[in-house]
Formats: sequence, structure tokens, C-alpha cells
Amino acid sequence: KDLAMLDVLATSNWERPLYVNNTSLSQFNVDLSRYVVQEGNAYRILPIYNPRQFNQSELVNTKVSYENMLKKFQFRNLDNPNVYYNQDYRNFVLNHRSSFNSLAEALIQQGDLEKAREVLLFALTKMPDASIPYDYTNAQTVSMLFEVGEKEKALEISNVMSKRADELATYYIEKRDFGRELQVNVVILGELQRVLYQYGEAELAKKIEENYEKHAAVLQTGGNRSN
Repeated sequence: KDLAMLDVLATSNWERPLYVNNTSLSQFNVDLSRYVVQEGNAYRILPIYNPRQFNQSELVNTKVSYENMLKKFQFRNLDNPNVYYNQDYRNFVLNHRSSFNSLAEALIQQGDLEKAREVLLFALTKMPDASIPYDYTNAQTVSMLFEVGEKEKALEISNVMSKRADELATYYIEKRDFGRELQVNVVILGELQRVLYQYGEAELAKKIEENYEKHAAVLQTGGNRSN
């Protein structure tokens, strides 16, 4: 697949647009992430260099992404709690939520807070917790909700996610399962307490921090703590 992609890049002469999705981009052994621009739920490969790539900031065509994601893309039944989605499909939703985060972040950087607010609330409406439980991308959404003035929504999500992450981390530790799921829930707690401290919500942040430190200590030692 790497040779095929390199051949396309060498011979296409940029006469037709070249797109990859999030999953495909991460599977190439040739790092193309420095040469892609987000245009919604897909990345367009272009002969340009992303100067912000090293600080993990996506290069986003905000105009095209906004039009594709809010006007053209259809999120059918992702807001229906009566529809079951297995873990594989939930991973696609994780990619969608991540794309909305990238678009909102780019809009905030451009100073367009109202449009960023619209993007964040649109994503939460189309992919609510009731049908697709919040994942770690939503922990990243919280900080942007504070930025656009949606404090109540940010706190609501923080409370839901922190309680669930604490319960799940406790469950995995009791089962002595120190794998990826435990790690993800500890990361969620860590991100939430960091963001809440940043935006002056010290009381809730402190509560989450205590749970984070408790679970992180167990994770670091693999459960082999001395009494």
C-alpha cells in the first residue's frame, strides 16, 4: 500500500484530488500527516507542508470542513439511543468527534467563537452520550466549550465523564485488567482535571484529581502497591 500511494503521488500531477480517511492515514508507513489538510471527515493530500504539525495542531480548511460536516454529511441514527452500535462502529464515531474538535479548534484560533460554538453543539446533538457514550475525544471538547462560553455544558460533560471513568477504572482494577481500557479512563480523568483547573473550576477539578491520582498510581505499579 505504501508503494501504491507513492506511485499515485509521483504520477498524478495533482490533476484530481487525493483523499484518505483518518484510519488509512495512520496505517501508512510513509508519514503523510505533514502534507494533509482536513476537509471534513477526510484528509486531502496536497503538496504543502503543515508548519504546525509538530505541536499536534491539524491544518484545517475551515470553510470546506464546515460545509461538508454541518451541511452535507449525514449522521443518520447516531442520535437514536434505540440503535445498537458495536465497538468497531463506535470507533468511527470517535473519528467523527475528533474531526469536529479539530474544526472547532481551528475556528477558535481564527477568532470565530460563534461558529466554533455552533460546531461543538452540532456534534453533541448529532452524537449524544445517550446513544454513543462519550469517549476521550469529548474530554478534549470540554476545554473548547469553556472557550466558546458554554460553561454549563462543559461542566455537565465533565461530571458525566468523570463519574463513569472513575467507575470503569475501579472495575478494571478490581478485575486486575491493566490494559488499554483502564489506561483510557485514567487519561480521561487526567485531561478533565487539567482542563477544569485551567478554567477555574477548582472544586470539581480537585475531586477528579483525587480519583485520577488513585487510579494512576495503581496503573503505574500494575497493582503491586505496598501497604
